Amino acid sequence: MGVIISIQGRDAIPIRAIPFLTEWTVLAPLELANSLSKKGGSGEIHGLTSFRLDGVDVKPIKPSWWLDASVAVDSIHEVAKAKNASYRGWQLAAIEALPETAFVWLDELEVCFSQSFLDQDSDHASEELENLKQALLGLNFSPFIERDMLALVMQGFQHLVRPAQTATPALVVDKSASIAPVNGITTAQVAAIFDGHHYTAENWIKRLSGTKWLVPARVALGAAGGATSLWCPTKLAQLIHGKQRGAQKQKTLETLNRKFKNIPELAPWRTTWDEHYDMFNDADANH
Repeated sequence: MGVIISIQGRDAIPIRAIPFLTEWTVLAPLELANSLSKKGGSGEIHGLTSFRLDGVDVKPIKPSWWLDASVAVDSIHEVAKAKNASYRGWQLAAIEALPETAFVWLDELEVCFSQSFLDQDSDHASEELENLKQALLGLNFSPFIERDMLALVMQGFQHLVRPAQTATPALVVDKSASIAPVNGITTAQVAAIFDGHHYTAENWIKRLSGTKWLVPARVALGAAGGATSLWCPTKLAQLIHGKQRGAQKQKTLETLNRKFKNIPELAPWRTTWDEHYDMFNDADANH
């Protein structure tokens, strides 16, 4: 079951669902509550505002409220450790401590996550930041959640779950691109996957929208305030490879090839990438 809901025609994510988007590797309940309280600290997502559904009205939740929630979740953790409680039991209790009918807007979550964890000085990137970037690659809005937990996560929102057939936000297709398949990867995924190839993750975020040589890789334009632009990873890799010279060109080709073989998100484009690799691997090897 997907966890994207629709409120007043806009995509949203229940607060209780956020820890599952990266399988509790980042933004677990305590970190999430700390972030929304805006108390500041490492490993937090910054700039995100939460809301609650009051009947049909949407109302913001004050950051000060999340300070109490943070204390409650922390207490649950301490009690669970003292009683040697099961991890599963702690998860249930921690999720239940987060308010039902509380949510964030999907587009704001994606932007704040990217800005908080990717748009940083790569020279000072910590192991924690690298873990966050890897978690972003697997961001999953249809996570596996067991039935009892799912009922808790979606409490108050069951009637608002977005139908599966409309799971992809409306996009404006860029007719200048003729890349198949039509769908692509997001800007945040580009930054995480191609970090260190021509640009750092930070600069990929900044450069993608305004760099002319990258335009052929764009397959869909994001709608204002909604879906982000989508990019064809095969075309991006081809463009990156084409920028290299000498021995670096073959080295880059091999590095990119490993990405397409090992990163699950790139699987749909593996065949088209293989065609490029086979063509240029022979050519580059002979020079």
